[in-house]
Amino acid sequence: MAHGFKALIDTGATISAISSHVVQTVGLTSNEWEDITGVHGIQSTPIYRVALRLGILGHTDQTPFHKEMPMLRVAELAMDSRVTGYDVLLGMDFLKLFHLTLYNDRFILSN
Repeated sequence: MAHGFKALIDTGATISAISSHVVQTVGLTSNEWEDITGVHGIQSTPIYRVALRLGILGHTDQTPFHKEMPMLRVAELAMDSRVTGYDVLLGMDFLKLFHLTLYNDRFILSN
């Protein structure tokens, strides 16, 4: 079953992260924990292995298409989408899979 979550790109993050809302909605379980250093210090957090499916708008007709991604290790972070507007934080582990171009108001991922 596919679910849609809004993502934020964070070039300062070394690992991608998801909110507790994503974990509960998708029904993820984890047997792996890791100490993650963030803005609030070191936090021990569960790590999940997920396969992302990106919905990307085409630049000509603005119809979405989807791209399947390889498995990614993501940390569960205390993100409240009602406050931040995002449930997924995409870090450098995700971005290193692509060539990223920022041009005017456009964000272009290519590989």
